[in-house]
Amino acid sequence: HQLVGTSESSGIAENPVVLQLGGNDSKKLGMAAAIGAAYGQGEYSEINLNCGCPSNAVGGRAGGCALMKESELVARCVESMNVGVRSVSMPDSNSAPGITVKHRLGVRDAFTYDAAEDRAKNDEEAFSEGSEFNSTVAWGGDVTKFHVHARLGLLGEFTEDDDNDDEDDVVDSERRKKERPKQSLWVPGVDNGLPKAQSIGKIDHKREQERARRRARKATIKNREVPPLRPNVINQLADEFHQYEFVSNGQIGSLGDV
Repeated sequence: HQLVGTSESSGIAENPVVLQLGGNDSKKLGMAAAIGAAYGQGEYSEINLNCGCPSNAVGGRAGGCALMKESELVARCVESMNVGVRSVSMPDSNSAPGITVKHRLGVRDAFTYDAAEDRAKNDEEAFSEGSEFNSTVAWGGDVTKFHVHARLGLLGEFTEDDDNDDEDDVVDSERRKKERPKQSLWVPGVDNGLPKAQSIGKIDHKREQERARRRARKATIKNREVPPLRPNVINQLADEFHQYEFVSNGQIGSLGDV
C-alpha cells in the first residue's frame, strides 16, 4: 500500500491515476505491472514506463531516458508489462490499465552538448529520432499512448565549471586544490617524484557524495531548461501516427499554459 497506494487526504477519489514504473528489466517490469493492476482493481487508468527521466541516479542504471538508446529493449519491456497486466485482469474487463511510455526526443552527452548549436537546428532531427523510437516501441501493439517531453535528455556530467553551487564552494574548491597533495597515477617502474604516502590526498567521502548530489540536482534542472523545447515535434508525431495518442509534456507551469 505504501508503494502503490494513492492519496486519500482530500477525501475525494482521485481519477484518473497513472502508475509510473522505472527500470530496464523486462521480467521485473512485467511483475510490477501485474502488482499495480491487481492492486488498483480499476483504479489505475494507465501503467507508464519512464523513458524520460535524465537523472544520473536513474540513467546511470540504464533507466529513464537512457532507455531511448535501446528502443528494442523498451519494446520487450512494454510487451512484458502488457502480459503482466492481462495475467491479473478479467478477460472481458474494460478496466485493465493501458500501457504507456513517457520519453524525450532523444539523448545526448551532457559534457559535449552544444546548446547554441542545438537551438540553431530545425525540428527535423528531433522528429526523426522520436519517430524511430515510437515505431519500434509500439510495433507489437503493446503501447498506444506516448507522453512526450519535447526536448533532448542530457546524460552524464556537465562541464567542470558547473561543479560549484555558490561562491563559497568556489573558494573552498580552490583552497582544497592548493592544500591537497597532487594526485598521481602510479605506474610500475616509473618514479613520479612523490613520496608514496602523499600520492593520493585524503578524500572527504561524505563531502564528495554531497557534491555529487548537488551536481545531480543541477543536472536535472538544466535538463528542464537548457535543451530547447520543440512542441511542434509532438504535433508532427501525432500526424505521422494516427493510431497512437500523444500527450504534450514540458514547460507547462500554469492552467494558462495548458
